[in-house]
Amino acid sequence: MQCYPAKSTEAVKRSHHAKQTHSKKHAKLAKPVNLSRRYFFVSVATVILAGFLTIFVFLIIAILSSANHLKVNQYSLLLIAALATITTGAFASFYMARSLKARLADLTEAIKAMAAGDYRTRINSTAIRDEIGIVATAFNDMADRLEESRAQEAELERLKRQLITNVSHDLRGPLTSIEGYLAAIEEGLANDPQKAKQYLSVIRNKSRELAQLVEDLLLYSRLESGHYPLNLSTVQCEEWLREALAYYEPDIAAAELSVEAEIPDQTSLIKMDVRKMNQVIGNLVQNTIRYAHQGTCLQVSLQTTAHNIVMTFTNEGTPIDPEDLPHVFERFYRGKSQNEGIGIGLGLAIAAEIVRAHGGDVRAANLPGGKVAFILKLPAVNL
Repeated sequence: MQCYPAKSTEAVKRSHHAKQTHSKKHAKLAKPVNLSRRYFFVSVATVILAGFLTIFVFLIIAILSSANHLKVNQYSLLLIAALATITTGAFASFYMARSLKARLADLTEAIKAMAAGDYRTRINSTAIRDEIGIVATAFNDMADRLEESRAQEAELERLKRQLITNVSHDLRGPLTSIEGYLAAIEEGLANDPQKAKQYLSVIRNKSRELAQLVEDLLLYSRLESGHYPLNLSTVQCEEWLREALAYYEPDIAAAELSVEAEIPDQTSLIKMDVRKMNQVIGNLVQNTIRYAHQGTCLQVSLQTTAHNIVMTFTNEGTPIDPEDLPHVFERFYRGKSQNEGIGIGLGLAIAAEIVRAHGGDVRAANLPGGKVAFILKLPAVNL
């Protein structure tokens, strides 16, 4: 089983950015129609309709008068025309007032619901592109951003609680061991030099675990703040990788694992912060020690291309779930098969951040035979 960093809010941020871009495009395409101009056109149409209605009434009266069926004086005609105009205008005004009232009522209800904490509220009257439609569209965009912001806050709060839980667990384990072995020494249980040496070795290893945990937390804090300077120097990559693996060979052997390196004799130059890249190797080795099957081999290879240096670390552990593969380097991400309470989920995330800070890239892949590979690609120095 592989060490997956726990999930961050990067996917939520990407979704938020995509929605913002869509909203901006929508705003550019939606050319608003002035509300007063719209109702001016309605008023003009009403007057024209009233005029046609008046003419129609005059024609009917004229036909009836010429046929001696009806005699109407000019005052009656004016009264009829006025009544026709007033009736038409009244119906038009009623229609406009009712339409405005309904749309403003929807807007008011949505604002009240938003004020009450319902961030899922949306306004449907956005099809008409006038001032009210613009306000409705802006309200919906605001509601989308508020809902996403609250989702991010909830996710960050969940990650915070998870971090506290994981850190507490990782602190409690080594501290409990140190306390137990110290108590055993105080009570005289380590009465021979060999057993005392064994107890002190355990205490030293647990102290190193605590120191590494604190270092990871401090480094994570620097990564989050963006304050992460690199002390770059040009090094011979093959020689550096051999020395880095040799440094971790005792830890690999203590975990009943072996290491097999395929490093060519050629010379490839690379610019790197040696101390930070050593931490990348250390994090990958620790991941292997923690999750590879005992008695298996960590295979390390180095290949050079025209512009890049590719390092592959392959171990025989439980394959990563395909759904988890794109996320294993995200901070605090935990896959479906991740053991609870193992690590705080920063090792691979820190390794990925360091590699990317060097202009490189890192990915994970499942290989045939139940193997898992971590592939680092760094830019080479072209002479």
